[in-house]
Amino acid sequence: MKLLKIWGSSDDLIEFEGFEDGDEFGHYARDSEYIISGLGEDLYYVKASYGYNGVWRFALGPVEDEGPFPKWPISIRQGSRETGENGYTTVIEIEIPDDVKLSVRDLSEKEVD
Repeated sequence: MKLLKIWGSSDDLIEFEGFEDGDEFGHYARDSEYIISGLGEDLYYVKASYGYNGVWRFALGPVEDEGPFPKWPISIRQGSRETGENGYTTVIEIEIPDDVKLSVRDLSEKEVD
């Protein structure tokens, strides 16, 4: 199993560690949304919010009401990626099989018709 991590850094970065095509995204709006894909499908919806009090918050959920939601172990804690001590961010950790490759895309970059 390998470990993927999602957390907020500084006041304007969202970090994704262990993904194929993304490791950090600029966060310049109150909320940002992302889709994590793998195995040929969209698997997780991630919402990131940087609060007025300087604390990062994350929500993780299914993309569609009947879509897949892998039963991989997920942990959520407060802290920092490096130390694990209490800190200003939520850290989401997902254990996935070694042979699964995931990608992440920023929904704020989608084209609007």
